[in-house]
Amino acid sequence: MGRGCLSLIGVFVAVLAAEWWAVGALGLPHVGLVATVLALTATLALGSLQGIAQAWRQRETPRADPAQWHDGAVIRVEGTLQPVAEVPTAPFSERPAVYLYYGAVAVEAAGDVQLAQRPHWRGLVRAPAMLHTAAGSIALQGMPPVRFWPEQQFSGEPVRRRAALHLAATAWRRAADTASPAHIDSLVEWAGQAQDSEARMHVMNAQAEHALGLGGGPADAEALRQRLGARAWTFVERVVPPGSQVTVIGTYRAQPRRIEVGLSPRHPEHAVHLGAAAALAARHWRSTLIFALALAALAVVAHGFVYGNGGVHLRALLDAIGAPG
Repeated sequence: MGRGCLSLIGVFVAVLAAEWWAVGALGLPHVGLVATVLALTATLALGSLQGIAQAWRQRETPRADPAQWHDGAVIRVEGTLQPVAEVPTAPFSERPAVYLYYGAVAVEAAGDVQLAQRPHWRGLVRAPAMLHTAAGSIALQGMPPVRFWPEQQFSGEPVRRRAALHLAATAWRRAADTASPAHIDSLVEWAGQAQDSEARMHVMNAQAEHALGLGGGPADAEALRQRLGARAWTFVERVVPPGSQVTVIGTYRAQPRRIEVGLSPRHPEHAVHLGAAAALAARHWRSTLIFALALAALAVVAHGFVYGNGGVHLRALLDAIGAPG
């Protein structure tokens, strides 16, 4: 457990004791519940100050000073993404990609069918790449989370034809029936791969194997195209093309010199963001400030409702809903 979490727990305990005393002093009912709710809102508002301070530091210093890089440090650096080998192409748009996520899910007419039960297949591809920065070039290792990249959807006969060709030419493995494709963000098995190798993963659930007639023998692209056309599918891609200006947040390693990104659940901040570091830090500052102000407003409203006019508003609410007081 991090030092910040321990500090928040300490703040919550102290605030809870103060709220418990104040609510009890007014003679309000349900002291434990009311004090706990108030303590939670106050703790969240106070805890957001730490996020504001961190976001402000990032805005003032959006890039890590290369002179301060040391082995194991989490750094933030911007640069241009350049592959060091032939890059793959996205299956639906045929765009070149250093990092690629793609997927397809069958659209069901029944709205109560869970995503995990729908036919779906998806893939991740990472090409070996270097980040060209003002301080020189450095290798990137690992597959970053995909959720930060814009998603593009596709449909139509040309896309189905490309999808069929990709399905027929790809070795698929059985996917776990999870409710969200986002679980593919952190694939532990990729953690040990060398930074100069390409990584690919292609997974498909049992429902998709059945819907597409796969599972035995070589696949025929034309038959797959017809099966894809027999029902509605949603095709999506998230692509980071070569030459993109990106901001990388990852762990610096000195031997060999590289940045590890997306390899460890201990570092959820690891990511490759599109765009410059200063613009990213400015957006983060604005969103953090708005979120903190919303939490502060919630805490003020909650405390005003409970303590205003000696608790008359809380008592009126309990009477209106028929709760015992």
